[in-house]
Amino acid sequence: MIKNVYSVRDCKSGFGPLMLQDNDAVAMRAFSVTVRQADSMMHWCAPDYALFCVGSFDDDTGLFHSLEVPKHICDAVACLESEDK
Repeated sequence: MIKNVYSVRDCKSGFGPLMLQDNDAVAMRAFSVTVRQADSMMHWCAPDYALFCVGSFDDDTGLFHSLEVPKHICDAVACLESEDK
């Protein structure tokens, strides 16, 4: 099965650990849950964080395909703003 590969970018330190998710919506949900946790650095410094898709991984073949340019999915600030609505 092919999974998408995501990374959270901190504008002060760069891209973080890679995460496998089924699609952008599932990745955004997981990111949003973390951003909304009051004890999370992403909650308190939301303007610094954004979620990106960086490629895909085929768990049948073990092949990783990276995107030429990471695809922006959402910003942490948008997750907090959507919580207010």
